[in-house]
Amino acid sequence: MSMPIHEVREHMRDGLRSVGLWCPDRRFHSTVREQRSRGDVLYRQLVESACSTTDLSGTMLSLDAFRARLANTLCFGYEIGLGLHAVRQDRIDMPCRAAVACALFNAGVSLFDFVCDRMPDSAATELLDVVNERTLLRLLGDREFHAKVARASGLVRTVEVRVLLLLISTFFSNLHESMSVGHDSTEWTLLSEMLVTAYKAQVYCAGLVSSDRLSPVLLIASREKSTLPFKIMLQIDRVCSPKAIGSHEAEATELINNLASAFWIIDDIADIESDLVSRAVNSVVCECTVQDQRQGSQPHLDSMRIGELIASVCAGLSAAVRVLEAPQFGHRQTVRFKEIILASLRSWLGGSANSKLAYSQT
Repeated sequence: MSMPIHEVREHMRDGLRSVGLWCPDRRFHSTVREQRSRGDVLYRQLVESACSTTDLSGTMLSLDAFRARLANTLCFGYEIGLGLHAVRQDRIDMPCRAAVACALFNAGVSLFDFVCDRMPDSAATELLDVVNERTLLRLLGDREFHAKVARASGLVRTVEVRVLLLLISTFFSNLHESMSVGHDSTEWTLLSEMLVTAYKAQVYCAGLVSSDRLSPVLLIASREKSTLPFKIMLQIDRVCSPKAIGSHEAEATELINNLASAFWIIDDIADIESDLVSRAVNSVVCECTVQDQRQGSQPHLDSMRIGELIASVCAGLSAAVRVLEAPQFGHRQTVRFKEIILASLRSWLGGSANSKLAYSQT
């Protein structure tokens, strides 16, 4: 039995309601207001300072929409970093250096994705002329190389690319400065490998032709592109905050693995119609399209596969919430982190008009 694509989002919302993971109205709207306020502060602190000499007029989105997008993604990254730090260390050290690094990283990932997937090819070409695998390795290996990327931003014409290069420069500068004294070099090596893999997945997905949209290789790349940013943010905290006695590494890993997989699928459910129009990679289309339909017709999805996918997302999110509700994490920050996750899920699936909180991919 097939399901029209426009019904999938409502089925996902029903699935979250059935397991008690739909954020109530009052809490949802208060969380959205709080996150917008924090995002505005982070935008002023991180973007305006990095782009103080950059003219931001001429963006593809309106300037207000561009600013809101960056503020939202900065805030979501910051909250992920703060929540993971609270789980790992069972406390919050303020200011949390890892949270700031995660904010910059998440905003950079989102803008990188936007440039590659939503803007003219000329913008992606400008970006990849500066940021390639060799550049990334230099940024990881040379703590002063970020300044060269910042200087290169002045030579590009596209505003979004210019801002992205400045965010990349600021992120790596911040990351090198925030590395904990006596950090484990194996943690840095793992972070480096993860960043390179995520970069390759993004570039690979952006470069595929539409006829390859249902290939298994593409599905793997799509998963890495969407899930690795979450896992990288945990690794950022491990680099910036050394393992403490009694730290909860296994719980933090379980939490982020479940969140990464859930947000990957929910993001693709939320974007399924726009992805079909733009011919972007979408895991739900890859895994659930009914075969043998008329050529050129809009895809229909296998309702049984959709049901299994929604059940797996709900199970993973329930497991993540159990980690945050465990007795050893019964402090204010982990409770707050759970509320932010649930509000973000509702926002992503259409909680109310103009209320979308921004996770790393769009």
